[in-house]
Amino acid sequence: KMIVLQDGKTSVLRIFSDNQAISSAFWNGGFRNNIGLIANHTVSHDFNCGVEECNSYITKYVIDPHQIPENSVIMLTAVSQQNMVYGYCYDYIPMACWVTAGVSNALAVGDSALWREKQIAGTVNTVLLIDAGLHPSALVNAFMLVTEAKVKAFYDLGIKSRESEEIAT
Repeated sequence: KMIVLQDGKTSVLRIFSDNQAISSAFWNGGFRNNIGLIANHTVSHDFNCGVEECNSYITKYVIDPHQIPENSVIMLTAVSQQNMVYGYCYDYIPMACWVTAGVSNALAVGDSALWREKQIAGTVNTVLLIDAGLHPSALVNAFMLVTEAKVKAFYDLGIKSRESEEIAT
């Protein structure tokens, strides 16, 4: 079971069953087993931080005030939590999807590589919950499908790279 709580800046999704996760989140990204919580926190549009600064920020403004376990997956976004969209499907395998999409840093595959010492705002955060025991390869395939769906949405909406005239990916 899942419960979504909101305080205006942080959306929290609690997961009360065994699970596997794959994430590109700054805090505890990668493959994880049995995470109890996923959080998506809104930062200011001019937010940027290095690794230690981000860790301190997340501890001070997300973990401590909400008593979030440190083994949670925590994502940052400049998108207001009120603009989060979500959907559910119970047809074959129960699924839920939760998305905040910031495109101020939109880029396309093939743009010149950019390296930044500090994290800056502008990202698409997606949570896909599938109520099924997936093999790790199926989990990776689901992650790839979500990425493909994001690219299709960018294409449909005509969102372009800020570095070129190509459709953002």
